[in-house]
Amino acid sequence: MPHLEILLVDDDPLIRHVIADELEEAGHFVTTAVGPEAAIETLHDHRAFDIVVIDYTMPGMSGGDLARHIRRGDPAARLAILTGNPDQAGDQPCPVLTKGMRMSELVKAIAAIAAGQDPSPAHDATAARIDLLVDQIATKPAVGGVRGAIGATYGRPAEEGVPDAFASILERLPEK
Repeated sequence: MPHLEILLVDDDPLIRHVIADELEEAGHFVTTAVGPEAAIETLHDHRAFDIVVIDYTMPGMSGGDLARHIRRGDPAARLAILTGNPDQAGDQPCPVLTKGMRMSELVKAIAAIAAGQDPSPAHDATAARIDLLVDQIATKPAVGGVRGAIGATYGRPAEEGVPDAFASILERLPEK
């Protein structure tokens, strides 16, 4: 696998750190940007990147808007959007990857996109993993426990709004 120059754009420091570490462990060179404005500045001042990986939800500009901005300046740019809820992302100008996938799958998907290939096997693996998780917790006592734990974590019932990644799983679970 060739070593890639990757620009990782995410406003969440923990996610940025974890993903950058995994990509570097895989032998890639990673430059990080804290948000859309920093990414635009980095792209303006820095050499070309093999791929730009962009968080979908950031303050000021969505990942999709940033991807379109980058494409206006470089129509051949390799881009990927990373989101916790792919259903929310809708139609985007580049492939959408799910934050729920295993890091090894994410690294492979990013390399595939950088090479101009379809990353769908990683998407399929993520969907299968989420389906397995839902099947494992779909018993009524487990569902109640999951909903209660999420509610306790966020200080409100799970039905009253939780992060998108949890909401998409909760929608698939049967009622208590």
